[in-house]
Amino acid sequence: MKRPRHAFTLIELLVVIAIIAILAALLLPALARAKEKARRSQCINNLKQCTLGIVTWAHDSEAGSVPWAIDAGAAPNYNGEGTWHHPLGKDVWFQWAWMSNSIGSPKVLVCPSDKQTTVVADSWVFQPGGLAWNGYQNNAVSYFIGLDAGALNRDINGKNYANYLSLEQSQNHCVTGDRNFTVDQQMTGCSRMSANVARGVNGGATATVAAWTNGLMHGVVGELALLDGSVQAVNTAGLREIMKRGDDNGSVHILSK
Repeated sequence: MKRPRHAFTLIELLVVIAIIAILAALLLPALARAKEKARRSQCINNLKQCTLGIVTWAHDSEAGSVPWAIDAGAAPNYNGEGTWHHPLGKDVWFQWAWMSNSIGSPKVLVCPSDKQTTVVADSWVFQPGGLAWNGYQNNAVSYFIGLDAGALNRDINGKNYANYLSLEQSQNHCVTGDRNFTVDQQMTGCSRMSANVARGVNGGATATVAAWTNGLMHGVVGELALLDGSVQAVNTAGLREIMKRGDDNGSVHILSK
């Protein structure tokens, strides 16, 4: 004798669906947090490699400094060692490309959490997919460059900028990091740029609006890399404290896209 088969009632089906929805609501945020943790870990590794490339380049250079603090030489050949006064020096991608031999792959210039940087260069050269190729360049860079991170003293038009520190004296200065924070000045001048393309954060005791912007990279926290090779995850208070360490004349400047 066959036993009668009982189908799910509507109420039982709704209960099962509700249980599945509750489980999904509990698990999905945990999965999202795990993915973001992995992306932040990759971001930290990227910044460490970028910082190592900057420091290695500086120590290998004859001037013993970062490229944006070393003259590019005279036009039209620009045969100098650095990028200062180079017509492309205003672009953050060009500054990174100048140190390509020390950095390795341009893929490390992109934070995996960066929602606005959707292309990743696979080489440094001017060819499709390369960082120098049209459509890549600044579009394939997530990280800013700290223009005021220590450099050698130098004379500019007869004026001695003795407030510049050497790399060894400024190990706690920020040299790169996540770019998603507000600044006090846009398109401002900086002694390490030949055009008004820098962004400024007020230094000293002056109030600043610098703060992480949520929704672009890592929410209301971010990663900053120092000249000593370390990468620190900081909130807005930490951002302001670290950035002000590089204050050389009442403000701190960065180059970003």
